[in-house]
Formats: sequence, structure tokens, C-alpha cells
Amino acid sequence: MTLADDGLPPLREVVAAHGLDAKKSLGQNFLFDLNLTRRIARAAGPLSGVVVVEVGPGPGGLTRALLAEGAKKVISIERDERCLPALGEIAARWPGRLEILPGDALEIHANTLVARAEGAPLRICANLPYNVATPLLTRWLEAEPWPPFFDRLTLMFQREVALRIVATPAQRADYGRLAVLAGWRTRARLLFDVPASAFTPAVGQRSTVVSRGASTSGARASRENNPVWYAAQIESLYAQLDTLSNREASMRDFRETGSDAGVTIGLQFGAPCEGITTDNAIQQLAIRRQEIEQQISDLQDTAEQSGVSPAIFQDPTEALQAARKPPSPGQQRALLLERQSELIGRLDGVQNQLADMSSQAAAQGIVLQPPTPQWGGNLTTNRIQSLDQRASQIQHALSENEDAARQAGLAPSALP
Repeated sequence: MTLADDGLPPLREVVAAHGLDAKKSLGQNFLFDLNLTRRIARAAGPLSGVVVVEVGPGPGGLTRALLAEGAKKVISIERDERCLPALGEIAARWPGRLEILPGDALEIHANTLVARAEGAPLRICANLPYNVATPLLTRWLEAEPWPPFFDRLTLMFQREVALRIVATPAQRADYGRLAVLAGWRTRARLLFDVPASAFTPAVGQRSTVVSRGASTSGARASRENNPVWYAAQIESLYAQLDTLSNREASMRDFRETGSDAGVTIGLQFGAPCEGITTDNAIQQLAIRRQEIEQQISDLQDTAEQSGVSPAIFQDPTEALQAARKPPSPGQQRALLLERQSELIGRLDGVQNQLADMSSQAAAQGIVLQPPTPQWGGNLTTNRIQSLDQRASQIQHALSENEDAARQAGLAPSALP
């Protein structure tokens, strides 16, 4: 059995193993491309500390992407009992971070979701079953009281429905109740299209991902009035942009070594059969850059509407340093214990991926060419080398954390 990057089988194998065929009566169409589901998850914004509600997860492609992108927890609402075992496998892979609610999303009250979020911000992100997409959206937009229990909706609709959501009065053919509701209570915009051929079974027209932040009509959530929250988000996004720039520069350097511009740099497990070329790898990095830049722009718009100084976007690090206060001894020990558990979990995950990739390479007869600098050789080899390096980094971080724990008065036996 092959495994995807998240340590679970590719979705096609999951569907085959559980005998899942998309039911028209349930409005199901499955997305198997994990790169595409990751893009949808990223469109929901930074997910750290956020609980995400997903409707109609099916075999769990978007569920896996949301977890991989850092959601604190995903609450998946699924009425098709056939999909529950596949979702259970994802829950076992991400202990404590996936809650499965069997049933109809139209019958689940918002208070149920708020209670399960345990105080964390809630966000909705879903490839909605097409036969309940409009009723669900209408219910969410008509929620009372307002602001609602969620801070953002990132949803995929058939293209014609998406156009009705963002229509203006000038677009008479599409302007109607959905557009009025969306314009009244959200700031809706089209993000990107998903081709009809990406779905199984293929649909009759392309779909579109639509994102909308909930308008608070003057009373914004406390974090949207907090400059430190913006500083933390922006610092993280700037760091991602720096990483992308470095990777793109490495790719361009490799392409300019004299090889053909379309040279294949190797095959990746779970990737399309044609593999990944240098050119389309650079293109994917460019798409990710645009997504991050759009997230920064959205944050700037929200900050301006909340009266937060634009200076926070010029030097977020200074604002974060000024806001940080030294923790009490008890808080420091608790943080060190939490950090230790997190690092151990990350190390276990990396070691499992290493073992899986090595065994897959041996089983498939893949020749592991010597690693070359800057991701320039056999991608399987470089992936294993990267995982080795990451394991070493985590082990170093574990050692540093253990030293800090001893200095804070924690006995080695008290550590996980």
C-alpha cells in the first residue's frame, strides 16, 4: 500500500477499500487531488487555534487537508454512514483533532458546534454537497444573533451558484436573494475555479471556491481589534513568503544548470502519474505566493475597518516583542511539558513517514540516486533526506527543551 504525505493512503485507495461510490441522491462528488484540497484549506486563512466545521467530508480529502494545514480541530458532519469508517481512520491518525458528527447538517444546531469548539474561534470550510449547498448557506447568512458563531465561510459551489452569491445589482441575471444576503452580511469574493474533471464522478460544470468573512456591523470580535493578533498572523505569512522565495530561487537555479526547462525532477507519491517538472513546481509556488499575498491584503482590509494602525504591518516583530511578558514559573513548566509532548508527536510522525517511504521505495524498485543540493535530483531521495534532516532538528529541539525543563525544576521523570 502506498501512502500520501500525511501518512494515510491515497484517497482512491480509501474509496476502493471501503467501497465508496459517490451517490447522486446525496449530492456527492469526491475530490481525490490532495494538492487541490490543501489549496482549498489554505484559502480558509491561517488555521492555527481555529476549529473548522466541515459539511459532507465523504472519504475525507478536505478533512485531511484542514488538519495538515494546522486546524486545532475539525468537526466533520457526515450523513452517509458508509463514509464513517474512512473518517475514523483519519481520526486515529490525528488523535483528538477530528470529531465526527453523524447526521444531517441542516438538523445540527449552531449551539452544538459552539459547545464542541470549547471557546476556540469557529470557521466553516467545505465542499458542500450540491443538493444542500444553498439551504445551508441561507441558514448561515440568516443566523441570529449576528455576528454569528463563525468568523468566515470558505465554500465550494457550482460556478452558476457562486456567481449568484457575489452578484451586484448591475448583474441582473444573477442578482437575487443569495446576493442580497451575502452582500448584507458578508464580504464575499470568488477565489479560484476547480475544473469539472477534478471530481469523481465528473460534474457538468466547473466549481468555484467562494470565501466570505462575516460582517460584524460595527461590533467586531475582540481579536480583530487586537494589534498583536494581526502582528502574529502577518509575521507568520511573511515567514512563509520568505520560505517560498528561497524554494523558488533554488528551483530556478536548478533549471538554469543546462537542463531542458521541462526536466522532470522526480516522482512524488500520490502525485499525478506524469510527475512534477521544474516548471510546474515553480508555478505551484507562484500560486501559493498569490494566496499568501491575498491573505495579507484581506488582513489589511479588516485591520483598517477595525481601526488598527497600518504600522503593525510594517514591523510585526516589534509589536509581538512588546506584547510578550515573561511567564510565571508554573506557566513556564506547563509550556515546557506541552512543548515536549508536541515535539515527541512530531518526531513520531516524521519517523513513520521515513519508514513508509523507504519501504515503498524498496517495494516499487525505485532507484535512490545520490541526493543533490537544492532539491535538484531524485525527488524520492531528496524527500527522505529532508525527513532525516527534520528528524534531527526535532531531536535537537527535544534536547534543548529537556535542558530548559531541568533548569525550570522539572525532573526528567516528569517529562512525557
